[in-house]
Amino acid sequence: YRLLQRDLDGKESLSKVVSVVMPSATSVQVYPVPSTNGSVFVKLPADQVLKLFSSTGILMLEQQGKAGVQTLNLQSLPKGLYYLQAGKETVRVMLQ
Repeated sequence: YRLLQRDLDGKESLSKVVSVVMPSATSVQVYPVPSTNGSVFVKLPADQVLKLFSSTGILMLEQQGKAGVQTLNLQSLPKGLYYLQAGKETVRVMLQ
């Protein structure tokens, strides 16, 4: 990116171009978010233990996840915000 500076007298100057490196996306994917039917799909790069925590930190679910896409049935849980931990990654899950 670079910046354009425009002075009150109408003069303009451009800054030098600077590159920005964005962190890589998480390898764990959860969709749809928000979930309206009580289930979500979880895509994992490898077999991992899945732990679902409430927004207050209470462990709500723990199960072994397999590499690839699987469905998590969360219909028994109340609506709200949850955090799904898979290995060292944590992603948000919203149930509506």
